[in-house]
Amino acid sequence: MREEIHSELSRAVIKPLLYSDIFNYPLTASEIFERLEIPCDDIKMVECELRQLVDARVLFRFDDLYSLHDDVSLALRRKAGNKMAKDVMPRAISRSRLIYNFPFVRAVMISGSLSKDFMEKSGDIDFFIVTKPGRVWITRGLLALFQRIVLFNSHKYFCVNYYLDHDHLSLDERNIFTATELITLKPMCGNNFYDLLIKQNGWALEYYPQFKPAVVSSNHESSFIKTLFEKILNPVAPWMDSIVMNRLIQRAQKLHGKKLSKSDFDVAFKANPHVSKNHAGNTSDVSPTSSNREYTPSLRKWYRYEQAAFFPLLFLSFRSKAVESTTAVPAAGNNTRGCMHARGRSFGSAV
Repeated sequence: MREEIHSELSRAVIKPLLYSDIFNYPLTASEIFERLEIPCDDIKMVECELRQLVDARVLFRFDDLYSLHDDVSLALRRKAGNKMAKDVMPRAISRSRLIYNFPFVRAVMISGSLSKDFMEKSGDIDFFIVTKPGRVWITRGLLALFQRIVLFNSHKYFCVNYYLDHDHLSLDERNIFTATELITLKPMCGNNFYDLLIKQNGWALEYYPQFKPAVVSSNHESSFIKTLFEKILNPVAPWMDSIVMNRLIQRAQKLHGKKLSKSDFDVAFKANPHVSKNHAGNTSDVSPTSSNREYTPSLRKWYRYEQAAFFPLLFLSFRSKAVESTTAVPAAGNNTRGCMHARGRSFGSAV
């Protein structure tokens, strides 16, 4: 029984790190615990497993961060990105409230790297927007107009790339990438729709059964000006919504249609009356279904994840044997005391 538990927990611990390695992003023990693919009530079991992995040089620890690579620069990069995210968060909150005051916006959430508390100098703030039904495209048009005129087309702190109406919150893309984005969303305004979004996408729990939705208490009422503009626009909104949708789809096809296959275009620019998704900047880079399989570093890592995720212990066994051929595996010391697994056992022996 112990051997079975060991194997199951080993798989569960390593898989979040395999996925985060696609983005060169080490994880803390608590993050690994939250992203386990199996139910686990005690984080100490995960911490114990991680200590064994570090002792066997299967994983590497830098302060509170764990990585597949013996490369301290990954940890330093993450810590610098975490600090930058903390510094930029007040502006993200301010922009969220600004977006929420636009007509037909019903909820604003932070997505992308900032939702993982990470930001780089070249990064931007991504927003996930929920709109009134039948108003996705007019909302996008109004926000795009504001961005071009007032912000001089700057995307740095105003990158809105996903819109859904609140009658169609169930996401079509059901994979680990979408699940990760979903569970890391940070609700800013219209928090009741965040709760509804999570409930209507319960499939994400298949990837992250440990996930618990963010506890949110703050909310924002619609302003008088917002309500007034909605009343003014409502009579022509259906017509405007259709025109904006057709114009923006044509523009996307003109700019990107020749560069992408039809399947890749449909993934990068999902467009119908109920949803607008625009990810031109990282098109198909780590998509598990991409037919545009250029061997970029992140895409190579994606294929590695797909393979290793099915056979994580085989991956670990290979690395353990490689380490054993060059150096002796340190004996388990006091840092493994209290583990429910057999002490001193290497990962290779668990296969």
